[in-house]
Amino acid sequence: MRIGYVVLLIGYFVVALASGAITLALGFLLLGLFPALTDGVARALAAELSPEDHRAGAYGLVNATAGFGLMFAGIAGGYIWEHFGANYALFAGGVVVVLGIAVLSTIIANGRENLVV
Repeated sequence: MRIGYVVLLIGYFVVALASGAITLALGFLLLGLFPALTDGVARALAAELSPEDHRAGAYGLVNATAGFGLMFAGIAGGYIWEHFGANYALFAGGVVVVLGIAVLSTIIANGRENLVV
């Protein structure tokens, strides 16, 4: 799953720094790979880290968090894009991805013992 987020991070930077159509297309290809590399793994991780009797709630929490995150990202990214430019929005997205990788790594490292669902 972390590989998916690294691909997303690279995709953001490639799109932000793209100087031509081919580079931009490569960046969008990387951005398109992100959901393919993370969506199924996120559900599997939720199942692995949650007790069996709380699994449905864990799936709901994962999907609700992703949904609210996408909504917030769209609003914040659009604001940054409009007021500061596309590159700033993409770099801000990259910073959030790095924070997300750190949080994900902490959750995986702590495992089931410290997870409250």
